[in-house]
Amino acid sequence: MGVLLVGIAGGTGSGKTTLAASLARAVGSEKVGVVPLDAYYRDRSHLTRDERRTLNYDHPSAIEHDLLLRHLQELRRGNAIDIPLYDYGRAVRLSETTPMMPRPCIIVEGLFALAIQPLRKSLDLSVFLEANAEVRRERVFRRELRERRWAPEALRNAWQTTIQPMYSQFIEPSRQHAQIVIDGNGFDPGATDGLAAEIARMLAARPWSLP
Repeated sequence: MGVLLVGIAGGTGSGKTTLAASLARAVGSEKVGVVPLDAYYRDRSHLTRDERRTLNYDHPSAIEHDLLLRHLQELRRGNAIDIPLYDYGRAVRLSETTPMMPRPCIIVEGLFALAIQPLRKSLDLSVFLEANAEVRRERVFRRELRERRWAPEALRNAWQTTIQPMYSQFIEPSRQHAQIVIDGNGFDPGATDGLAAEIARMLAARPWSLP
């Protein structure tokens, strides 16, 4: 039956990356690989830095869908891929990549994991992390100010003009496509354990080997 493809969606700051990493540890890194959608932001290096700052990175069109889907298809065929690396501080794609070998389970985590229709249709298990706006905003501000060096005023403006509006327009509606909805307001080991057990059960039911 081949590779088990799991999608984890949710708003910025809902805990997608944390959940994906927890699942990989629980099921086993030899069985699970994680593909972050954030790595597939389109290369805009031809634009000036000021121009790149004005782009809407919270719209599904910011992701290079074709490359992402091609990489997932390669993994399903048993081939290794080179995941792009993105420099969020400069808003450019780097020349370096991260190699990934195929594994029985691939988790795709990101804002639009359930909003990009061809990706959503290819998933075997779809998960949505739901967290209220106040929790997500606090996490986003803490992360962006510390790790990505946003100016506070620019970040407040981005939250009001793109991050939250795009969540309402694209991400929140994609919740309807989720088979499993998890509370992302706080870390719940029980939810992670239950989801890990479900993934392990699904893996046991679908033999996998490299071609």
